[in-house]
Amino acid sequence: FPILAACLLPTAIAQAQATSDTVYLALGDVLKRIISEHPRVHAGAADIRSAEARTAQRQRYNNPSLDVERATLSGSYNVALLQPLRWPWESSALKGLGTADIAVAAAEADKEARAVTLDAAERFIDAVRDVRSVAMAVEAESLATGVLQQLLAARPLGQAVDPHVLRAQVHLRPPTTPKPWSHAARPA
Repeated sequence: FPILAACLLPTAIAQAQATSDTVYLALGDVLKRIISEHPRVHAGAADIRSAEARTAQRQRYNNPSLDVERATLSGSYNVALLQPLRWPWESSALKGLGTADIAVAAAEADKEARAVTLDAAERFIDAVRDVRSVAMAVEAESLATGVLQQLLAARPLGQAVDPHVLRAQVHLRPPTTPKPWSHAARPA
């Protein structure tokens, strides 16, 4: 399914970066595609159409029936066409029931569509976060490799390597320690 594209987003982006191709995906485009193609959204629309059909069926009269009786004395047949009719309040109650059924189906379909889009958005954001963390890890590894190469190159020559100079060269921040909670900002 094309819907699985959102699930496979980290893999697709990683492969595209590995082959130097660029994949441009916007969250809005992904959500539009999910809403137009996701099976749960289609099921919700089908439920709405089904509720509309049930409402129309409730408002129709039943098919007439034909009652044939043979009169035994005269040898003739009595034929009656029977059409059941509803009371006026029964028709309006069935119409209200059908309207409520459609409203319930529409609310459930909207709830499913929102759940699907929220899930897709969360997966998209997780994929973007994963791609960025992989890119940061690759960058950190290359920076560490560069520092290690500089250290190894300077060691045989007997040069002293200043860590502050290396930190400035590779634009690393010094490690920070978390600040302890102050008494005023401590959570209750």
